[in-house]
Amino acid sequence: MKLQVNTSGAWRNIVDFDADRRDAILRALPELARAIGDDNARWCILDDAGKRDWLGSLTDAIEAAP
Repeated sequence: MKLQVNTSGAWRNIVDFDADRRDAILRALPELARAIGDDNARWCILDDAGKRDWLGSLTDAIEAAP
């Protein structure tokens, strides 16, 4: 699986990870998105079969994170 970000019209790989780490990646993502600081960034997870799980901008998750 891959975590991807789109900040300028093209998807970029952030990290490759095993499917069993998906929940940990999702828990850590709001802090990473906050550190990047780009409100226009869009996120997704691409599985090994090529299916995207769209995560959107994460604005709500970023604001809710401690």
